[in-house]
Amino acid sequence: EISACLVGSEMCIRDRLNMLIKAKGAENLWDVLKMEKSTNEHFDNELIDKLRKNTRDIGNIKTCLKYMTYKKFSNYMDKHKWNIITYSDYLAMKDRAGYNMKDSITLFPKDLERAHTEITLEIERKKSEQRQKEMNEKYTKIAKDFKQLNSIYGYKTEKFIIRPAKTAGEIVVEGTTLHHCVGSSNVYMENHNNGKSCLLYTSDAADDRIS
Repeated sequence: EISACLVGSEMCIRDRLNMLIKAKGAENLWDVLKMEKSTNEHFDNELIDKLRKNTRDIGNIKTCLKYMTYKKFSNYMDKHKWNIITYSDYLAMKDRAGYNMKDSITLFPKDLERAHTEITLEIERKKSEQRQKEMNEKYTKIAKDFKQLNSIYGYKTEKFIIRPAKTAGEIVVEGTTLHHCVGSSNVYMENHNNGKSCLLYTSDAADDRIS
């Protein structure tokens, strides 16, 4: 029954059984041997040892293995301190963003931490752009009423400007930039759009950037 869970020649299966006996049936070894069986690949002892040390990340390992063999995965992790969580997250985001997941440049970036940061920012930017578009289409009066509201609430000196929001999309950007709920919640945009409230910005007079 145990041998049915193992893969390889009779000699290989015997080797795996001896390995299990020596490890006293250790759960992490079982997990690795099950992975070996599921891929029908033969793991060398070095790879088995590495995977045993990281079975706590088995879910993330399986994510990585959707895109490559165990050997390529192991070789890449050797170069990046077995940072499995970051690598798994990077690959999943790249796939979600529509990248070619058979391209070696995509699969094996030279600087994993930098590549992870870049794809994270790219996805956040795309999400923000999509929300800006949706909110501009939903709350059109914010843009239409800008001139009128600015004539009432607008204020300018040589150093700064106070003005109403120009568009719903601008409110989304403000919320994303400052990490608060004004841009993520529709309530503020809806109230501004319906005239129940007015969102005002203060910015540098030289370039009128939100601050």
